[in-house]
Amino acid sequence: MKKFEENLIIYFLADKFITPFKKWKIFTEGYIDEKGKVIKEGISDLENFLVNIKRMVNESTIATFITLLENNREKKFERQYIVEQFEKKKKFEQIEKQVNEVLLKNNVTHEEYYESLLEKMKLDPTVLDGAEKE
Repeated sequence: MKKFEENLIIYFLADKFITPFKKWKIFTEGYIDEKGKVIKEGISDLENFLVNIKRMVNESTIATFITLLENNREKKFERQYIVEQFEKKKKFEQIEKQVNEVLLKNNVTHEEYYESLLEKMKLDPTVLDGAEKE
């Protein structure tokens, strides 16, 4: 799993564990009480799992987890950064898909495409050979 996806999962779990049950959607919908006890059927397996884990974890563990999150801020481990990275990745994937569709439609290989780009930028096409060796 790539680092971005791992960070996204960790942030999601951290957010759930430090958010009081009263602010969870399933609390406002009446599925759990303020202590996380399930009072009405209908929550997903994931939600049930998270509720049970949060109920088992003591406050000192949550405090330690929050401290770890604070330390990770230096690594830009914040919601805004994750959202920005997700949007950049999504946009890049869209562009990559469009390029692949055009190349396929015009029966052009990726190598031919990159060589033509290098040629237009007046760069030495052997630069591709060096990139492949790394």
